[in-house]
Formats: sequence, C-alpha cells, structure tokens
Amino acid sequence: MSASATAPRRSMLPREHGAWGLLLQPFVAGAVLGGAPASLFASAAVLLLAGFALRNPLLELVRARLQRRAGAGELRTPLLWSACEAALLAAALWRLWPRLAPAWRLGLCVVGAAFTLLAVWIGWRNWQRSRLFQTASAAVLALSAPFALHLGQGSVPVWGWMLWLVFALHGAVAIQLVHERLERRAAARAAESAAPDSTAFLGAVCAQLAAGLALSAADWRWLLPPLFSSVYALAEWRTLRRSETLREPLARVGWRTLSLSVLHLAISIAAFWQAARIQPPETH
Repeated sequence: MSASATAPRRSMLPREHGAWGLLLQPFVAGAVLGGAPASLFASAAVLLLAGFALRNPLLELVRARLQRRAGAGELRTPLLWSACEAALLAAALWRLWPRLAPAWRLGLCVVGAAFTLLAVWIGWRNWQRSRLFQTASAAVLALSAPFALHLGQGSVPVWGWMLWLVFALHGAVAIQLVHERLERRAAARAAESAAPDSTAFLGAVCAQLAAGLALSAADWRWLLPPLFSSVYALAEWRTLRRSETLREPLARVGWRTLSLSVLHLAISIAAFWQAARIQPPETH
C-alpha cells in the first residue's frame, strides 16, 4: 500500500476549540439582542462557520503543494472539504445578500477573504500560537455580534459596537490567560524557578477594566461583563502559582472556561437588554 493510503487522515476542522466560542458567543448575543429572524440566523450561522472552517483545508492544500506532497491521496480530502465549505459559504452569502448593507457586503467579501488568507499564511509559517495574532483574531471573530445585529435591525446601533468591544476584550483576556497557564506548566516541567512574565496578561485585564469603566459612563450595566471577565481571569491567574493547579487536566480547564464564557454571554445579553429595547438603530 502507498504511504498516502496508510497515513492517518487529519481533521479538516479548526483544532483551536476556544476559537469556536470566540466566534459563536458574540454572534448569539447579537442575534438575541437584535431579534434576527430564525431563517436569517441559520443562514448567518452557516456563513460564519463555513468561512471560519475554510482556512483549515486551504492550509492543508498549501502544505501539500509546497512540501511536494501533491499525490491524489493527499489532496482529495482537503479539496473535498474546501469545495463543500466554499459552496455552503456561497449559498449562505447569496441568501443574506439582499439584507446586507454595501459596507457589510464589502467587508464580508474583501476583509473575510483577506483574513482567511492571512490565517493560512500564519498557519503555514507555524505562527498560529502567536499572542498578537490570536488577540487580533478574537477582535475579528467578535465582529459576529454587530453582524447579527445588522441582520436583525437593518443597521448597527452605537451600542452594538460597545457589545463588540466587550467580547473582543473578553477574548483577549482569555487568550492571555491560556498562554499564562501553558507557559507556567512548561516552566514547572523544566523546573525553572522564575515565573513567566505576566505583563501581557495584566495589561489585557487593565485594558478590559478601563474599557468597562468607560462604558459605564453611558450605562452602568455595561460594566458588568468586563468586570466579571476580569475578576474571573485574575482569580484563575492567582491559582497558577500552585503546583497542583498546573497539574490539572487541560480538558477540565477547558470545560470550566467554557462554562464561565457562557455565563459571561448571559451577563452581556442582560447588560445590553435595555439598550436593545429602547434605542433605535443609528448607523450601519
């Protein structure tokens, strides 16, 4: 049997499990607050998921070509996944096109394609664990909140961009916390006495708290999601000083983080509920 026939198949779905939450939680918040119809909600979900997942089979195709592994066995699976996801993406975009303002049409086509290509290039260079890239990705994925609001209301109210900021900063803090845990685990295994530098994590928390305080000037409820996210992140960060915490299985940490993120989602919806009920759309 050939090597390509016996080689294990790689999953064509993104393996960064936290990124799914960074995409879907803002989207759910925007859909609930914006009152998007169920038919549009389903099509938008397909658009976002297919667009997000497309980068993985494209990356596999790039690797196969550039590493001269372009046999039929290597290309068949990523080609099939790319074709299916591109078809879903096109069908969902066609369904939503009449509902979208010109700026959103341009953004989805141009910015979406550019960020997908950037993600493929980052993956090819093996830089996907970069804190900077992951933080920027969190900000881009959080745009699913104003996107859902636009579908539901025909435009994005000013508070919709405040909602985007809440989720973008929550994602940035969560990413920094994950890196803190992984770096401290690595340092513990290497028996290093000095703790990793926490400047990036603490800076992200401070930025989130500062943004929350600024938001509270418009509505005190908007402080609640950043405050909850910051307090939880700081409490979790403090436990990383204990060796037993660093030995905790990452799967358990992931489920706990997911639970807290869902709670953050619920707090965010509650915090912006009044604004969604009383403020009319103001701008695209």
